Amino acid sequence: MKRLLFFIYLFSSFKLNAQSKYIGHYHDFFGSFVDINTDSTFEYTYHFDLSGSWTKGKWSVNNDTLYFKMIPVYDTLNYIDSFTKSHIVKLVLSGDEKSNTITYDESAINGLSSDGQNYCSYPMELFYKDDKLFSIEKNGKLLKRKVKRFWSKEKFVPWFVKKKDKN
Repeated sequence: MKRLLFFIYLFSSFKLNAQSKYIGHYHDFFGSFVDINTDSTFEYTYHFDLSGSWTKGKWSVNNDTLYFKMIPVYDTLNYIDSFTKSHIVKLVLSGDEKSNTITYDESAINGLSSDGQNYCSYPMELFYKDDKLFSIEKNGKLLKRKVKRFWSKEKFVPWFVKKKDKN
């Protein structure tokens, strides 16, 4: 029994050490950030001008490819339909990170906002290499060519770079 426990401990510590290389705060040059946490959760954020987006979820890894799965935060929308006079209850994506019950007016205000949960699609998979996260194109190749910003001729690398510290 002691040997079995020893091997379980040994195997789990190797797995944790192997996964620790992915943990950290990454950014690209287009306003996107990915935080990969030790508890297998992630947060993706995007900010540009007056718009923004955030997505939270779980991540897993297979052969240095990280897979991201959104875990949506929902609000309960609760209102009376003015036309049918019926009581409506439905789930909508939350505008913040807390699940609440909201009114129709609050839902309309959230709809006018230019930021919120998953407004900008998060990357569903990224390949890890040398403290960088690369997008994977449809043909399976890594996106490595520089990308031009639309307002200048300057080109930037399209991958996420790992920051040394979170500040």
